[in-house]
Amino acid sequence: MQVSGRDGSPWRKSTHSGDGQGNCVEVNVSAAEILLRDSASLSVGQVRLAPPAWNGFIRAIKGGRTTKLPW
Repeated sequence: MQVSGRDGSPWRKSTHSGDGQGNCVEVNVSAAEILLRDSASLSVGQVRLAPPAWNGFIRAIKGGRTTKLPW
């Protein structure tokens, strides 16, 4: 079942998802917050970010300022 965000906005699946590797990340963007979830494990819950935190995260990724996690 596809559930919309609090304001009715749709969840969008990452373009890197669906390759059979179990990488199923979805994002729901509204003016108030950004929600992230693992669509393969909906019972785990969601990560909620304020727009400035999300923007900083995206800038760090695009700028190569992240490290590979050990798992």
